[in-house]
Amino acid sequence: MPEFGPDGDLVSVMITTAVLPRLSKLIEGGALDPFSGMDIRRLVDFAEEVEISVERNNHKFQVIAVLT
Repeated sequence: MPEFGPDGDLVSVMITTAVLPRLSKLIEGGALDPFSGMDIRRLVDFAEEVEISVERNNHKFQVIAVLT
């Protein structure tokens, strides 16, 4: 188990427990138009931002990374 940072890594925990599962469900439900350049750009930008806060080998992040 990695040691917590000064903020307790709350951001990382919130992203992996709340944001990524919700985003996965939205994408699975059809909220992403794979033919829309704007949707894809937003998803790539979002994945890059999340990648900063979450470990790259995190299973929940991998679901999003595969889509981008």
